[in-house]
Amino acid sequence: MMVNCRLVVAVAVLVGIAGVHGLVSRATSDQLRQLKSGVLVKDGKQTSCNLAVIDSQAALTSADCINVDESGALNATTAYAVYLDDGLDGKPAKYDVESIDINPQFNATNLINNLAVLQFNSKGPVSFQNVIAPTTDFSNWDELLYVRYSLKDVEAMEWDAPAYASDWVNYEYNCQDLSVVYMVAVDDMMCTNKLTPPPADNLDACPVPYELVLGLASGNISIIGIYMMSAVKDGDLCENDAQYSYYTALGQYCGYIRSVIGRDFDTGYDMFHRNTSIQLANYSMPVDSFTLDVANV
Repeated sequence: MMVNCRLVVAVAVLVGIAGVHGLVSRATSDQLRQLKSGVLVKDGKQTSCNLAVIDSQAALTSADCINVDESGALNATTAYAVYLDDGLDGKPAKYDVESIDINPQFNATNLINNLAVLQFNSKGPVSFQNVIAPTTDFSNWDELLYVRYSLKDVEAMEWDAPAYASDWVNYEYNCQDLSVVYMVAVDDMMCTNKLTPPPADNLDACPVPYELVLGLASGNISIIGIYMMSAVKDGDLCENDAQYSYYTALGQYCGYIRSVIGRDFDTGYDMFHRNTSIQLANYSMPVDSFTLDVANV
C-alpha cells in the first residue's frame, strides 16, 4: 500500500543512529556540514520537507510539498520560505521563495516525477554550490547516507543536529513487492527501510522517513536523491515495521533543472565524468500507462 508520509509539523531534536549491520556510520556531523542543507517553511511553520539545495539561488523539493488547488495550479495564498543551515560558510539564512516550478510530468496519484524547483535570492550572487550527483551507481560511493535536517527554532534559525543512517543493503526484492513503479523505474529511484526515531518531544509518534539520500566519496558529499513516498504491505505506518521509503534519484533530471533555472550547476563532473548537458528537459520516469493503472489500484 502506497502512502503519502508528509508531515506539516515541526520536527524536534533527532540524532544520528547506527548504520546497517549495527555499524555506526563513518560519516560525521562535520562532514555533513560540507553541504548547505535546508527545509521548506510554509506560512511561518516548518514542514517535514527537506531541500536538495543546488546553490544560493535554487533548491529542489518534492512536488507534493507544494500546495495546489483542484486544477493543479499553485495556491497563491501560501507563503513559502527557504531556510538554509550554516553548512559550508557558517551562516544560516532565510529567503522568501520567488518562484516554484512543479515538474510538469508529476503524477499526484502515484508520485512519479515528484520534484519541484524553488528559486530565491535572485538578486544575490551565486555564493556556493552543492553537488547534485548524476548517478546512483553504488561503486561511486564510500558510504550511502539517508539524512533528515530540521530546525530547532524557526524564528531564531537554530538547527538540530542532522539525523542520519548509513545503509548499503539492497532491498530491491522487497521494494519491488510494494511498488510496481519501482519495478520499472528502479534506475530512477532508491529505497530503504531505515527510519528516524520519533521526535524527542513526542516519543509516542511514529518513526518518520529520512528526506535526502547523500553519497560520501573521498570525504566529499553529494546529493543523490530526495524523498518520494512510503509504502507498507499491511496496516498503517505506525503498526507495521515493514515500511519502505522511496526516493527520486536526481541525476536523470539535470536537464529539467537546468531548463528551469536557466544556468548550469555543479554535477561533479571531475568526480563522475558524466556529461549531463545532453539530458532531456522533459525527462520522465519510464513508467507506461499499464504500470500506472496497476499502481493506482
